[in-house]
Amino acid sequence: MRLAYFRVIMAARQSPSIPVGAEVQLTTYLGEIHQGEVTAYDPTTKLLVVTKSPSAGKNHEFRIVNLNYVSDFKIIREASGSRSSAQDASVRVDIDAAIRRAHSNVTEKTFMANTTPEGRRAYDAVRKAFECSCSGEDIVVLEARIKPPYTVDSIEGPQQTVDYLRKLLSQQTTAAKGKS
Repeated sequence: MRLAYFRVIMAARQSPSIPVGAEVQLTTYLGEIHQGEVTAYDPTTKLLVVTKSPSAGKNHEFRIVNLNYVSDFKIIREASGSRSSAQDASVRVDIDAAIRRAHSNVTEKTFMANTTPEGRRAYDAVRKAFECSCSGEDIVVLEARIKPPYTVDSIEGPQQTVDYLRKLLSQQTTAAKGKS
């Protein structure tokens, strides 16, 4: 294990700045093998960001790897000096969307941890049919709010939406009673 660590340190010393755009393959001490294009490298912290190209219909996969935990490191292809703007555009990250998703996930987890079982069941039922979010103790969906105690009588909003959500929640309540 020490020899493998020495090889990684030597590779990093020979190339104090791993070039962005190079294709690398690395193996962690856990045996995970990662291959992809270097997106960023910080020699101070020895953190390497590797981007794996998307496979059919998927997004890019980013890996942040600490080289202190890498047992084998190879540069498969040197960075080509010219990356096309099309390649650069394909790996751009929508930071605002990522922040919105992170905030939404935290809000959802907080709601799920702090609400009643009825609230969790109502949220799960609505989420299967529509994009929804949480606002405090309320479930917000299609300009309507489902308030505690999360029953068909606790829905506020446009009448057509309220009618549909009542039908959805009553089906969920009937199904939950049938399982008990």
